Amino acid sequence: MPGHTTTPKILILGGSGFIGHALYKELQSFFQVYGTHTGASELFQKNQAFVRYDCNQDDLQEVLDLTKPDLIIVAHRSNVAKGVRDLKILTEYCQENSAFLMFLSHVMVFDAVKKFPSYTQDRPQSESQIGRYFMTLERIVQALPSHLYCIVRLSMVLGFNSPLMELIKKSIASKTPIEVFPNLIVSATSINLVVRHMHYLINKKAIGIYHIASQDVMHHSDLIQEICQKLAIQNPLIKNVYHSNDDQYLALLSRGNQWPDFLDFTLDQVLDTCTLSHIDTPKSMLQIGLN
Repeated sequence: MPGHTTTPKILILGGSGFIGHALYKELQSFFQVYGTHTGASELFQKNQAFVRYDCNQDDLQEVLDLTKPDLIIVAHRSNVAKGVRDLKILTEYCQENSAFLMFLSHVMVFDAVKKFPSYTQDRPQSESQIGRYFMTLERIVQALPSHLYCIVRLSMVLGFNSPLMELIKKSIASKTPIEVFPNLIVSATSINLVVRHMHYLINKKAIGIYHIASQDVMHHSDLIQEICQKLAIQNPLIKNVYHSNDDQYLALLSRGNQWPDFLDFTLDQVLDTCTLSHIDTPKSMLQIGLN
């Protein structure tokens, strides 16, 4: 990203969300950080570092004029039309102000790649609406000059306050099964690792495309079983769901020396860094914490 003589101003779009708020807490001690919230929480309303932004009602340009960010992190989700509109506003702002854009993308841009894990150099291929949506957003970002953007694709993000834990609790309470996918091979990360890697990218002024994902992969069903064991859930009710007779990948990996050794991690380390987790089924896997 462009150099700054003073502490950069960072705007996290989606700063009240699962990933956005974790990024805010990680970065606010080192930078001038602002976040957006939808107005639903009194806690964020009272925090002067947070600006209300509801894509259905508010003007994003007013948020940009108020905060004047040097770096924008896009960690929110909206419907297709408003998401495209907002990203075009952001890229125009970055172009006009030499600001830097970090866009959090999604493993689903590779959901049509079933026989292999996907690397940063691979061409996205998607057959789902959400995957094609993120592909569209990535193309908008890549229209910027290369020194003004970084695309960060996330594998499944495990973490403390996550939808999967709510799903597991509800399943235990209602004695309904947890859906797992025995033929789906995935990689994963944790919210702690996401913020650590993002902080590194910001400090290094990194440009290009990065994958934050474990070095190894695992069947979805095995990963869910491992999480249940970590949570000391005895004999969880499991429902096996098969979409194919063969193993299929929905996994990101990094090739070569994209990350320094101290930032490489395995699935065992992911599970060790989180007690509760964020994994969803392929249908709801669309919700990776970007909101």
